[in-house]
Amino acid sequence: MNQLQVLPMQKGWIYEAIISTFSKGEPHAAPIGVWTEDFDTLHMEIFDSSQTLRGILDTGRFVANFPSDVGTLHTALFHPELLSFERSQDASAPVLLGSAATVELVLRQAMPVAERVRITGTVVRASARAEIKLINRAAGLLVESLILATRLRYLDAAAVRESLAENYRVIRKVAPGSTCETTMAELLRDIDLPS
Repeated sequence: MNQLQVLPMQKGWIYEAIISTFSKGEPHAAPIGVWTEDFDTLHMEIFDSSQTLRGILDTGRFVANFPSDVGTLHTALFHPELLSFERSQDASAPVLLGSAATVELVLRQAMPVAERVRITGTVVRASARAEIKLINRAAGLLVESLILATRLRYLDAAAVRESLAENYRVIRKVAPGSTCETTMAELLRDIDLPS
């Protein structure tokens, strides 16, 4: 059995993961979308100026950490100092503590694509630390809101803020009282938008 088949992945689907690597000897992590075509490799596209990309290219080793909740994506983006790590089994990359699943990877290919680099990593080890649960629409909206917030300075700010406000309204409707709702409210405060 291919190692990625221990995870509930579908070929070609993009999953949000937190990619961790060492950058100048220190653990570094960032949310990035990943996909597989063959269950032996993971693919991702990373902006060519990112610290994550530099760490992958420098060390050749990295980990795709699948978080147990979307709040961890918020922490990685806005409060990375709150993340905790342990070393991978071969000690060549940091593993994010508390992940539902982890995939340890070695760099197979780095190919420029516009302002990004498409990274292909060969799976060294995949493990599920907890059952990965399906999430409702609120989790997907929160992921999209986090990504959109990182592009606020590149896009029309008024339109971005309007989209974020609508996403918050829907999250409150479909998952009232959830961690998705409280994390979205915190995101709105982080970018100075009234919730």
